[in-house]
Amino acid sequence: HREYRGGWGPRFERSPHTRRAREHRENRGEWGRRFTVRPIPLGAHRRPMTERSDPADLLRLYGLRPELTALAAEHGATLGRVRTVYGIAWEVVTAERVLRASFDVRSRARREEDHRLRPAVGDWVLLSRDEATIERVLPRASLLSRKAAGKGDVAQVIAANVDVLAVVTSLDADLSERRIERYVLMAREGGVRPAVVCSKSDACVGEAREAMLARLATVCDGVQVVVTSARSGEGLEALRALASNGVTLALAGSSGVGKS
Repeated sequence: HREYRGGWGPRFERSPHTRRAREHRENRGEWGRRFTVRPIPLGAHRRPMTERSDPADLLRLYGLRPELTALAAEHGATLGRVRTVYGIAWEVVTAERVLRASFDVRSRARREEDHRLRPAVGDWVLLSRDEATIERVLPRASLLSRKAAGKGDVAQVIAANVDVLAVVTSLDADLSERRIERYVLMAREGGVRPAVVCSKSDACVGEAREAMLARLATVCDGVQVVVTSARSGEGLEALRALASNGVTLALAGSSGVGKS
């Protein structure tokens, strides 16, 4: 076949499937839009952020503390905060840009068999000089974690350096005291301030609403409760106050309760 076709390349170029796919790409048809791979220019994931008067303003919005700046200056490294984890890559926000960095998982976390050493969402980290590798995870002010499935007593880190954990529950039919109690306990054990956000208050009025709030009071001793409704606007100002500039807010709750 190679001798007759002149090599594997020409053989496959003549295949009807390849020809149809090429025609779709040229015509911008449905298959072209869905399956055409567009190459990303080298370094495109390190796009600079919008220019600011002070580059540190961006990190202040992410909760930058003076002691973190001092640690970065002491080590002569770039300071950043992890905002997304992609399994083997970490998206990090620095004062200048958003970039993706790697982490030597095998020689660090796996060698010591402690998954808490892996960078998690919310971690403050120090980057290498070329900003391609996470060199160090800075001490965490708080930690949200749970028991990892099927791994004994190993903890699974959910997020780090969270200020407020908002446990979202709807007042229509989702209220579960035990679930709220578990979230509140997890927050307090990790040094996070818990709050309970009750959504869809417009769907529960009168005596039914009072009964729901009475049930919440049994598990929310000392916990701020914010009753909200996206439809009527009730409680939205109190909700915004939980997520002011520099405050890291995490949302937890079952599907369909109104976290989005």
